[in-house]
Amino acid sequence: MDAHERELIGRLGPATRPNVLELSRELCLARNTVQARIERLQSGGGVIGFGPVIALAALGYGVLAFTTLEIAQGAEASVIDGLTHIPEVLEVH
Repeated sequence: MDAHERELIGRLGPATRPNVLELSRELCLARNTVQARIERLQSGGGVIGFGPVIALAALGYGVLAFTTLEIAQGAEASVIDGLTHIPEVLEVH
């Protein structure tokens, strides 16, 4: 997966069916390129439905791990902000 496909998957989240023309404008890519990438992600098993349901293992995310962090009091906001920029971090509680 390249940067365009990661961004594309991020934008598919709220879509029940992607508007390819709108996505192409948002991503500054040709409409046919976006369509081809969506089809490739589907045929490769990475996107298995729309909502979308993502098969993380098919995209190379084969490990699910839980971890804890000890954060200095008052530093929570900066740590959480930093974690949101790591695409592999799916949830923070």
